[in-house]
Amino acid sequence: MAVQVEDKGRKAEIGLREKERKAETAELLHLANDLKSESDSGGATSHPVSTAQEIDLIRKAEAIARLAHGLREKMESPTSNSCSSKDRSPDGMPGFPALSETKI
Repeated sequence: MAVQVEDKGRKAEIGLREKERKAETAELLHLANDLKSESDSGGATSHPVSTAQEIDLIRKAEAIARLAHGLREKMESPTSNSCSSKDRSPDGMPGFPALSETKI
């Protein structure tokens, strides 16, 4: 009986992690598409991109990199977080400084 309860709990945990990964993957795709459309709008035929727009694009690219890195770590280590809370930035992404800490 206890084994069945553990098995159900494990299946529920796996299902929850899968939902989280799918949501993060969808968010990653959304952010990447937004970045692409914004960078395409500043192409050679239109007006040059301003410095402020360049900085905004860089920050969005950094956010995408953080999300992708975190997602990859979760996929490589499905049973536990491989980074402790001390290795994470204030916004929760492992191994990267928060956007507010980024100096450009």
